[in-house]
Amino acid sequence: MTRLVVRWLRIPAAAAGVVIGVAWVLSLPFNCTITPWGHTLNLCNGGLDVVLRTAVPANDWSVELNSPLEPMRWWFQVRVYTWSPPYIFVRCPLWPFMLAACGIGAAGFVLRQRLTWGMCPRCGYDLRGVAAARCPECGRET
Repeated sequence: MTRLVVRWLRIPAAAAGVVIGVAWVLSLPFNCTITPWGHTLNLCNGGLDVVLRTAVPANDWSVELNSPLEPMRWWFQVRVYTWSPPYIFVRCPLWPFMLAACGIGAAGFVLRQRLTWGMCPRCGYDLRGVAAARCPECGRET
């Protein structure tokens, strides 16, 4: 079971870490805003701001340069505004997701290497001390 999880989790986790890392780097100098279905996604200063509204304004998008005076976004923040119209504001920094995805991907690659040293690649049988060129468990040539 561990081999299956390692095999199928390491590449998507590493790819997600790279994508989130690129988004984090691009969010430092730029402010990218997308407004799909009336909600706002704002990628800026190392974080993602999500505003969920009940009123539905038009779809829109924009890319602008960030102000150098705005601080980096390091922590999570959730606010509920009861103004007219009410909305929910969620601020998510990207660095925890980037570190988690890269860490899972790296751990998967390291664990994959540890699982393959001296083991049959097909069934995982421990081949240390076996003189035959075939795996005694599944018959695969090593």
